[in-house]
Amino acid sequence: MKSLFYGVLSLLLCMSTAHAKTLAHTKGGGNYTLGISLAKTVGVTPIPNSGTTFYIPKVNDGRMDFGLSNPSQLYWAYNGMEMFDKEYTNLRFVANLVEFRPVVMVRNNSKYKTIDDLRGARIPSEFRGSPLFQKNYTDLLANGGLTWNDVKPIPVATFKDSIRAFENNRVDVFKGTLGGANNRRLNATLRGGLRLLCLNPDNGEYSKEWPGQYLRKYSPDPTTPTVRTKDCIGIAYKYTVWSNKDVSNDVVRDFVLKLYNDHMVFRNASSLTAEFNRDHMAQYDRIPMHEGAIDAYKTLGLR
Repeated sequence: MKSLFYGVLSLLLCMSTAHAKTLAHTKGGGNYTLGISLAKTVGVTPIPNSGTTFYIPKVNDGRMDFGLSNPSQLYWAYNGMEMFDKEYTNLRFVANLVEFRPVVMVRNNSKYKTIDDLRGARIPSEFRGSPLFQKNYTDLLANGGLTWNDVKPIPVATFKDSIRAFENNRVDVFKGTLGGANNRRLNATLRGGLRLLCLNPDNGEYSKEWPGQYLRKYSPDPTTPTVRTKDCIGIAYKYTVWSNKDVSNDVVRDFVLKLYNDHMVFRNASSLTAEFNRDHMAQYDRIPMHEGAIDAYKTLGLR
């Protein structure tokens, strides 16, 4: 009788595991915050990974169900571009989430006032565990008319390592999210706080070769104290959630409807998700949309 009980229990556990849908996210930064907030809202299991380039193949191969990334990386992965050496054509768009505002920060008392001033600066480099950031910094330098030969590359493995290097004064800049946790914490704890470096709107490749990204102006505001220059140019994009094409239409449809109907749960989950606009969820056309998402958006009148 006992063996039968444990046999049934094991079967139930296996069935539960088999039906539990997984959401891949990173171990830190805004992606992590979004992943935890989204999992709480729609009822999936969040699974941390070292970086988006590590879990994109897992979702494409069906080893995980959903993933998060910026729209450029989703496009590059699907088309086998940039840091991807093959096409991940099993990926399907599911929904836009919130507007991400990635920014470049220096200490407020730093001698570096613009991107063009970074010649000779100590810049985080390599990012073996998060290769997307290597391209981020390469294009950042290009925006100031610079290359890696014009600066002092400081090797780090991950995004979190670059934050620690900045805190320990080993590098002069870091990339973060405007209003994000690292941004707020460092602005409060470092003497003099932080300052946003403005991009050159007429140079670089941010809005041209990063599909889905666009330029945005920032000005000093109590909610964003690190912006210290009027009409400071930065970039922004809508962060995306996507899935494997073989995740059932019913599962994806329910995922979208749950996020739409419980949008206030998502908005209240963190400061990063507070500006989520459910009416923008379906605004994407760079890779195919999952059939379950299409069905949901037709039901909601968003397509």
